[in-house]
Amino acid sequence: MLNVKPVFIVAFARGGSNIILNMLRSHPDLCSPRGETHQVFKGKPDEPFTVKLEKRLKYLPILLREGRDVFSTDVWKQRPSLSEFSKNKIDRILFEDKLKAREISQNKFKYSNELYSDEDIVNSRLLTKNLNGLIFLSQELKTMYPDAIFFALMRNGYAVCEGILRRKKNKNQKQLLTIAENYNKACQQIITDSKEIPDFNIYRYEDLVVNPLESIKKIYEQGGLDFSKLKRMRFESKRIMSNNGNYNVINNGKDKDLVWYNLKDLHRYLITDANANQVKLLKKDQKNLIQETCRASLEYFDY
Repeated sequence: MLNVKPVFIVAFARGGSNIILNMLRSHPDLCSPRGETHQVFKGKPDEPFTVKLEKRLKYLPILLREGRDVFSTDVWKQRPSLSEFSKNKIDRILFEDKLKAREISQNKFKYSNELYSDEDIVNSRLLTKNLNGLIFLSQELKTMYPDAIFFALMRNGYAVCEGILRRKKNKNQKQLLTIAENYNKACQQIITDSKEIPDFNIYRYEDLVVNPLESIKKIYEQGGLDFSKLKRMRFESKRIMSNNGNYNVINNGKDKDLVWYNLKDLHRYLITDANANQVKLLKKDQKNLIQETCRASLEYFDY
């Protein structure tokens, strides 16, 4: 395989995964492709049509060989084994896409004042993010990459379900039930994977935002990353829900700006009350539905 000791983040959309992504991206030995894992093969919504077409044409032989959409985030179940052809093709696409990711928010800056060279990116380890249905891809990826390292990020199920529901056109109980069932299934898969897959590590979003520096040190140790190479922490500015239900960009910056923080200033970026602000938007019957549907997972992760 072209990718050696790749790092996979396993998480929910609306689950705070950009925090752990940027914690890892801040290390100069890790570089990411152009988008989340499924976007490498299917394109990003804001990409030019030519880029999307390029990605989908590269993905086409895998689709034909497997007879299914391997990278669908909407399929919330364990993935069947991949052919050797598809494994090699996937590996090459991920590696080559990492080399093309040269935008400011990607692999442009090695440090705040130093650019990546082409050689740096070639020699870097792959870092990518598997969301939603791709949570169920970890065991197959481990067969592809026996040296892979996984970081699963859990987040309060009430907040995750609220964040997903809020973006749906139909915000009824049936829709919420589907969201809650998927959350619970994915949580149970993560629990199983943590017991069966070596180097599969679970973190809670809530712990990252409260103790970021302690978490970073532990994550780097588990990832085989030299902490002494970390100079500053890079974060992509995101809109966060405030306690009045409105969205604000942290530190009054622009959405998706790349900002480099001193390690002692991480509290300026990480907001600790985001969960509470989201959960209070749920009605009582919605909370009850989530609790009943996800009880086992909520209890396991102390939510």
